[in-house]
Amino acid sequence: MLKNIGFYKSFNTCRYDFTRLAQENEVKSAQSKIRETQKENDELMRQLAKKERECEAKTEEKDELMQV
Repeated sequence: MLKNIGFYKSFNTCRYDFTRLAQENEVKSAQSKIRETQKENDELMRQLAKKERECEAKTEEKDELMQV
């Protein structure tokens, strides 16, 4: 019976380690996804700012033409 207790303790420790490792992998995966999403967001914000500048320039050009 004592051998079985040692086995269960070892098994539970291994199971705990596996659970902790799985949780760490989930955290790493979530962090990676967050970084990827932040990069995508940064790129979209850059594109939006560029489009806004282009729109502003076209509006100013249109206003200048209307005044002539």
